[in-house]
Amino acid sequence: MFEETNSFTGVAVHAGCLYVVGGSDSDAIKDVQKYVPDTDAWETVAPLSTSRCAPCAVADENHVFALGGLQENGEFLNTAEMYDPEEDRWEAIASLNTARAFACCVAIENKIIVVGGSTDTLGHNALSSCEIYDTRTGVWDQITSMHIPRFAAGLATVRGRVYVFGGGFAGESLKSVESYSVEENEWKMEDDMPRAAAHIQCTVVNIPKDLLKASFQNELRK
Repeated sequence: MFEETNSFTGVAVHAGCLYVVGGSDSDAIKDVQKYVPDTDAWETVAPLSTSRCAPCAVADENHVFALGGLQENGEFLNTAEMYDPEEDRWEAIASLNTARAFACCVAIENKIIVVGGSTDTLGHNALSSCEIYDTRTGVWDQITSMHIPRFAAGLATVRGRVYVFGGGFAGESLKSVESYSVEENEWKMEDDMPRAAAHIQCTVVNIPKDLLKASFQNELRK
């Protein structure tokens, strides 16, 4: 059973299982827990090598990654590590170019993109900088910065584009949306969300058109 009352964790999905990575229980922690839907059970797996509050976490086909974060002494981290589910083991990978916590990240085409974040806990020093990690070469590179600095935003990828939603900057929540093309290395502004929001999560759901049509028709009958 998942009994911890942790906050500011990183969350990733790998092979149908949910991984809750690091976080804070008043101090930054190393704990990692895995939820297995088939058994409806939580399992404790190997801990991080470094305590991380507010890391960003993501998974590709083979590994789970924990990137950046914040330690209990207030140090913002640029270090990163990778978990092998087969070996139940974390190992260090190349460090980020910029230390950051409250960033968001996504995996796309053998690459991991890390977006924004902050170098203070209130987000007054929110970042617009972004970087990309090639899982084949193990190298981080800077990419074009966002138009607007933001931390604690939502991030998702649709049809080869990366979308960042909301987040916070200078004590205010944002409703702006930007999208990024890996091929063109370019961000562009998209339509705003209806409401400003920070500390949000995003996912992509494929809904059959027939289901949407049926739902719309049911609404018309009301």
